[in-house]
Amino acid sequence: MNFKFLSVIIAVLLTAQVSNANLTKTQKNNLLNLHRKARDDVKASNMKKLYWDDRLAMDSQKYANLCKGMIHGGNVHENRAASKNEVSPEEIFKLWIDEKEDFLKYGNPNKFGGNEANGKVIGHYTAIVWADNTKVGCGFASCPNYKSYLVCRYGIGNYISRPVYTKKSGKRSVDPEEELPISYDRCGSGIGRCAPGLCCSRYGWCGTTEQHCNKGCQSEFGECN
Repeated sequence: MNFKFLSVIIAVLLTAQVSNANLTKTQKNNLLNLHRKARDDVKASNMKKLYWDDRLAMDSQKYANLCKGMIHGGNVHENRAASKNEVSPEEIFKLWIDEKEDFLKYGNPNKFGGNEANGKVIGHYTAIVWADNTKVGCGFASCPNYKSYLVCRYGIGNYISRPVYTKKSGKRSVDPEEELPISYDRCGSGIGRCAPGLCCSRYGWCGTTEQHCNKGCQSEFGECN
């Protein structure tokens, strides 16, 4: 089965010549440790150990040196961010971690739904904490329009409908469809899921009319046209 990978970016960069700003050994270690800390903070039961990958780092550096910004670097798993000021790669990394609050509020660790949730960008953060990934490599460049440009590539991650990670818990995490009781009248979060063949309207009622099954229909709690 093929899974669509969503590449997400923060900054728009213009194609330009690049200045030398390769990562130092200390910066590479710092970025790896920042990734590991973010993953440890999740407290997931299935989080794998993350390692620095020189091949990914080399590819990231080559792409960063191009200063292409919005032009995606092919079928790869990557994060990109930039600053117009001269800042460290560690500081730029924090831009991705800032998405954590929105992910915890609007995202779903059990099922990746895309690089945005409720209009908030979360895909950089999910790439960092993708539990099954074990590889990361980053590159850093200085471009005329953005003096600090960070690119990090990952072995895998951000597959639609796949889990980001599994929280440590005494019971299995389940989707609303599995844990809610079957209903023939009321439906919705914490209430119930409509019986097979019924739609859950935007107002939380099960039925088969146009008002139930079209605009505003809640597909996670019933059928929808």
